[in-house]
Amino acid sequence: MEEIAVTSGVSRGTLYSHFPSRHALVRSALRLVMSEANMTLTGLDDPALSPQDAVAPLVATSWRMLNDMAGLRAAAGGELSPRELRRLHQDTTGRIRTLVMRGRRDGTFRTDQTVHWQMYCIYAIARAGASLSRPEDPGPIDPTDAIVATVRTVLAAEPAASE
Repeated sequence: MEEIAVTSGVSRGTLYSHFPSRHALVRSALRLVMSEANMTLTGLDDPALSPQDAVAPLVATSWRMLNDMAGLRAAAGGELSPRELRRLHQDTTGRIRTLVMRGRRDGTFRTDQTVHWQMYCIYAIARAGASLSRPEDPGPIDPTDAIVATVRTVLAAEPAASE
């Protein structure tokens, strides 16, 4: 809490008057960030778009948010239980889950894997992109296109075998 107080420019006493513990502070911060993330994602899962087209704006925005909140993710992983983390993420992951289910129903996305596995793959790809993208070392290209293309490939239904 001392480091957070110094970084925030407030006293430890002020910090403790608002948050009784580091756990409470991290939970509150993650709640706020996830609420903002959910508002940002609203409208990006446009049902008028094909599932394959709807992946791009949803995944592109999601990985950037993951990248922006790397420090909070690290703190949350050390403070909050996996159950708490899942509960705090349920609105945002629900959007992606809905898109995956829609794509599976219409035959755009593969059905030979579980939805849970597909969700995990999307998250892992987005996190990998976020971990490779550093503001201090942006690299030669923006990884957004590669992340979106990889997710599309992972989800794509296998074309029917020709006879």
